[in-house]
Amino acid sequence: LTKSMIEGFLVPLPPLEEQAKIVRRIESAFDWIDSVANEHASATKLLPKLDGAILAKAFQGKLVPQDPNDEPASALL
Repeated sequence: LTKSMIEGFLVPLPPLEEQAKIVRRIESAFDWIDSVANEHASATKLLPKLDGAILAKAFQGKLVPQDPNDEPASALL
């Protein structure tokens, strides 16, 4: 395509008010994306601690509700 070919194209544009609305929606979407990216970064920093926390809860018997009528582990061993 040459410059002279492109100059002849008519490109329909929405009214300025609608253009401004589109820009606001895009900026809002970028804000949301930034927020999600920040939450992802925070969660990623916590992942290394997750395995240890789950194991600790498991050994403490806090992963699931405990039945007080169950016999103790020492009796099972």
